[in-house]
Amino acid sequence: SPPSSWTRTHADQMTLYRSGETGDVSLASEAFWEDEADPALRFAVEHVAQGPHAHRVLGFYLEHGEWLYEKGVGYDVSPANGAGFRKWLRQRYRNSVVHLQAAWHDGAATFDNAAVPDWPPPPGFPPGANQFFSARERRWSDFHEYSSDIVAQVILRLAKAAKEASGGRSAVAVSYGYTLELPRAYTGHLALGTVLASPHVDILTGPISYSGRMPGGSAPPPAPLASVTLAGKLWIAEDDTKTYLASGQTPDGYNAHVASVDGTRAVHARNFAAAVAHGTGISWMDLWGEGWLDDRETWRFLGGLREIMEQLATRRRNPRTKANADPDVAVIVDERAFFDVRNEALLDHLISAQRDALVRSGARIGFFLQSDLARKNFPTSPKLLIFLNAFHLDP
Repeated sequence: SPPSSWTRTHADQMTLYRSGETGDVSLASEAFWEDEADPALRFAVEHVAQGPHAHRVLGFYLEHGEWLYEKGVGYDVSPANGAGFRKWLRQRYRNSVVHLQAAWHDGAATFDNAAVPDWPPPPGFPPGANQFFSARERRWSDFHEYSSDIVAQVILRLAKAAKEASGGRSAVAVSYGYTLELPRAYTGHLALGTVLASPHVDILTGPISYSGRMPGGSAPPPAPLASVTLAGKLWIAEDDTKTYLASGQTPDGYNAHVASVDGTRAVHARNFAAAVAHGTGISWMDLWGEGWLDDRETWRFLGGLREIMEQLATRRRNPRTKANADPDVAVIVDERAFFDVRNEALLDHLISAQRDALVRSGARIGFFLQSDLARKNFPTSPKLLIFLNAFHLDP
């Protein structure tokens, strides 16, 4: 994020809502992400890479509010975002205003006057078409797709800067791809396929789903983890369990408090087992620095889990005992189909609500992006493919 001295002189580059409220720097701000953030990151990485402690640094984690748009406040209508949207539309419609007007059913639309649409979208028409945006409401679908695309482009720009500045030696990590956890068209996280295709991103991270965290829950994945593995990347599950050591109020009211020692141990073990089952890493987090893990016995228990992971890794490096990680069931989600859905409750039922039953089924489940089906290395092992939201199937 930019310093206050920069924001004072670049008001047109800051997020702006219809209400007049402002936010952090716009994701569409070329003046910040290209001219300021990119060179500043390169300088910082080079400084570390050339310093005496370079051998202690595994890589760099790119963070900007988890790359999420704030929910419930509307779209960013800043001059920077308006200009970015029009630039994106030129590319999408190949600089043909005729194609733009036909897609939007608007003979007055041009690449010079196309604006960020109103939020929330108006009631659907024709009558009854309230689940999806109608053909006449294409501008909302386009804006949602653009909003995820620019997040991905910023991430890839910074990842490339970090890779180049470290001479290719440092790993690059980012929290992204909450496709299964946030079933909404306007999150910024619906360009996971683009991020996974980049050679500059090595690690993706995200919290274990908050919908199944308590003892007896199934710890559903927030992202299509099989897609991450298929792309040759590592997913690290963030286990920020609010343990029995937690006290007082913290801003994460959605994160349930596990009140007992036994419950905490059970949840840590369950979350670890989920990471093993999906072939991911795991890290333990005290999200607010409140002392959630400040206990010798807790770390002794977690250390035992770590030893199990190391034993499994050793076994899997032996070809004679290599575990078959290919799934029996492939669960397919199309991130691009999110953009056309008006009713978020529909996506919640179709996407997030399915995970719990699926991961409890006893079958080896792999969650994939629909775009993975075209990959040559898509596994041949699934006996069943389940399409959750295949609203648009191309040839």
